[in-house]
Amino acid sequence: MTGDTISRELKYDVLIIGGGGAAGRAAIASASAGAKTLVVLKKKLGASGATTHKCCEIAGFNVPGCGDTNDTRETYLKDILDAALNMAKPELAGLLADNAKDRFEELRAWGVHPAEDNGKPIVMKGCYSNYRRGYTIKGHGEPIMHALIAQMQKLGVDIMEESMAVDLLMSGNRCCGALVLDENDRLVLVRAKATILATGGASRVFLNNLNPGDVSGDGYSLAYDNGAELMNMEFMQAGIGFFYPAKSLFNTYLWAGFPKLMNRSGEAFLQKYLPEGISEKDVMLMHCRHFPFSSKDISKYLEIGIQKELEAGGGTERMCVPVSFRHFTDEYIASLEYDADLKQLWPLVKSHFAQQGIDIVDDDIEITCVAQAINGGILIDSSAQSSVEGLFAAGETAAGPHGADRLGGNMMGTCQVFGEIAGRCAAEYAGKTDFVPCSYDLDGSLMLAVLHKNVPVEELTLELQKNAQTKLFICRTEEKLLDMLDKIAELKKRLIGAKDTDKLCRGNLELYHKLNAAYVMTIAAEQRKESRGSHYREDYPEIKEEFSSPIVIKRTGIKL
Repeated sequence: MTGDTISRELKYDVLIIGGGGAAGRAAIASASAGAKTLVVLKKKLGASGATTHKCCEIAGFNVPGCGDTNDTRETYLKDILDAALNMAKPELAGLLADNAKDRFEELRAWGVHPAEDNGKPIVMKGCYSNYRRGYTIKGHGEPIMHALIAQMQKLGVDIMEESMAVDLLMSGNRCCGALVLDENDRLVLVRAKATILATGGASRVFLNNLNPGDVSGDGYSLAYDNGAELMNMEFMQAGIGFFYPAKSLFNTYLWAGFPKLMNRSGEAFLQKYLPEGISEKDVMLMHCRHFPFSSKDISKYLEIGIQKELEAGGGTERMCVPVSFRHFTDEYIASLEYDADLKQLWPLVKSHFAQQGIDIVDDDIEITCVAQAINGGILIDSSAQSSVEGLFAAGETAAGPHGADRLGGNMMGTCQVFGEIAGRCAAEYAGKTDFVPCSYDLDGSLMLAVLHKNVPVEELTLELQKNAQTKLFICRTEEKLLDMLDKIAELKKRLIGAKDTDKLCRGNLELYHKLNAAYVMTIAAEQRKESRGSHYREDYPEIKEEFSSPIVIKRTGIKL
């Protein structure tokens, strides 16, 4: 028994859990439809979620036809589905293609404008795309979030900052709200007719990642524990990122200048990991097509080579490899025959690093393989509702519009498109239903018990992340994945079986969510005995027709 009590009870038409772009757009749609709306987020509004996290100097937002007159809704959808390799839901990808333009024009009306060059919008060809359709937004998603916040304030959306969902309230297979820990560590029972999970992804499961600290797989874990289906959890965006002296994505166009990769001893190493007949330049030029790691082309040998060199002890003390841009003079860049937009975007890169006090040309720089985003998530329908009645999902928390690989510039659009759909449809659902009588068993709650465990949460989290980095990342094998499942079970046992304490630790709950997310990802990766897009199995390196359907995971039995 925890001895915890409910400090107050609230009632809302729509409860939104999360604080980034998808949550913000859902709140606007819900409130605009007349629903009484509450947003529960773990940090301050504007500082929560991945949207405002500057993991890159720019963000992309795909709008078909904005950069190439031959690009249409149909060509955009084809690019999405081709990249997905049969793992996306075509109807959801179609919704993204249908609504991306309207959502961007809405943002433009709210003050979000693409970066310009000589008075014209900079439009990029994003990862896996065949057309230029990616509006470039300087400052990553920060301008988007500022615009959303202004609209939320106008509409009177209620906000609970520095609060977190402890568990969902359930009545059979219907979600009827959540138990929330508020900013003063008091328990609040939030009853809601409809609930939206928009908590982002789970890349914090991995040691090297470019996600903010509040993105810890909460949505996946809450949904899984309460019976919702999850899909495509083996597919994630991993790639190469700057890791020292600053953290940032290593954007595709930088490979067009052929940066020099070295190990800790200053020796070139990549060639020894390449098949005969393939050169470093071949691999780098192929990686100009997409940032994320993908098993479907020779660009994969960049990430594989870096991972292998790190495993062989060639990395720095930060588990990185040095990279040099000292030959990236203005004259050199101007002389490139193929530049993949490097000439146009190089000034933004230099400015992005200069703002952090770094000279990317002359300073010592280190890179490594990083976890960026999850392509899967909670399985939703065209109204963004999950397999649990009354529970909706949007953004990186939801699955369906993406598959084995995801177009660069699609996540910002996905958050806005499906955030709007989730908010609008949740409000419609709430308008047609009544509050469901439900209570919460405080004394029998595993989640509350976890909050009161006396464990070295940072130590256990680090163990999870180190194991995920070596066993669930880039180069997967049956042996590694089974070892990973054993480690997850061990860590969960150490967490749940620890001694109770009166002290409450939110980090315990975040660790629990990371363990749950890691479990679902590992199970899906073990079941997919092939290599497809972002999922690479060293022991099954080829794509197989027998695995041409998505893997759906659903919990059976009690919470563990």
